Amino acid sequence: MKKWMIITGLIVLSVISYWFIDSRIIDYTDGVPVKYMELSKEVQDSLVWRGKHDGCVSIEDTVIVRYKPVICFDSDYTMLYFDVGPWTFAHFLKRNSDGKIWKFKGIYNIPKPMVTIGDTLYVPSEYNINSGGRVDDNAVFYRHILK
Repeated sequence: MKKWMIITGLIVLSVISYWFIDSRIIDYTDGVPVKYMELSKEVQDSLVWRGKHDGCVSIEDTVIVRYKPVICFDSDYTMLYFDVGPWTFAHFLKRNSDGKIWKFKGIYNIPKPMVTIGDTLYVPSEYNINSGGRVDDNAVFYRHILK
């Protein structure tokens, strides 16, 4: 009986939270396409650096620091996840300055790393866009203005 109360509570909480962020849903493929070479030099250098370091950095061979999925320039965003056990059911982007949250529409895996510059979000158009320390000059990012 207690198990069903918990499951019902989670479903109700999910529906209520979905209603509150319904107006802030991002379909990342609907953004304005921007080529990698059109991004600022600082953003390009950050993407290349992360690609060269293969997703994580080992400090003194004991501590592993995993990169955050969002690279922030003049902004402060955090990626949030709705997890049940080992499964991730939704990705959210939170602006830490005012607490606004955006949900990524119907896609469980979003290409990363995303880049935020002020209130502008750039999402890679494909996975592993910066692997091997190189980014193709014609790689495409989708730009979204977060209001």
